[in-house]
Amino acid sequence: MSNILNRPKIVEKAKEVRIANDIIRNTGSLFQQVLRAWENSVSQVWNNDTAAVLAEFGTDAVEIFRISAETAKFLEALKPGSTTAGRALMRPFTAHPDGTITLD
Repeated sequence: MSNILNRPKIVEKAKEVRIANDIIRNTGSLFQQVLRAWENSVSQVWNNDTAAVLAEFGTDAVEIFRISAETAKFLEALKPGSTTAGRALMRPFTAHPDGTITLD
């Protein structure tokens, strides 16, 4: 029979398990949050008066679209096909040197 007073503490292992589980859960949650934010932004642009939204972006439009495209690449690299629904909403557009975007 082992003496309970001499057993190693299991607190550290429990802490490591908790940390690992938290990180695993947070990683999945982070992906979902970024995907939802990207999908929401895409939907807001393309499911409303797109020309008016683009006009409100003004000279920030090209940067906004660049960041959106980079975000979509990131999401696709992590989970192929994750941006398919959002990309289906998009229509042809032209980016101008002054930073504005117009619909084709």
